[in-house]
Amino acid sequence: SYIALDRFLYSSTYAPIYLYMGLYGTIAQDQLFTACAIVS
Repeated sequence: SYIALDRFLYSSTYAPIYLYMGLYGTIAQDQLFTACAIVS
């Protein structure tokens, strides 16, 4: 999850999504990061 997190933080496209999902807790974030890692 943390590898994908780095990708989000350095992506102008997904950073807003990360910030938005961040409001819903670490479980939602982890799922989003995993999806990003798979797609990437």
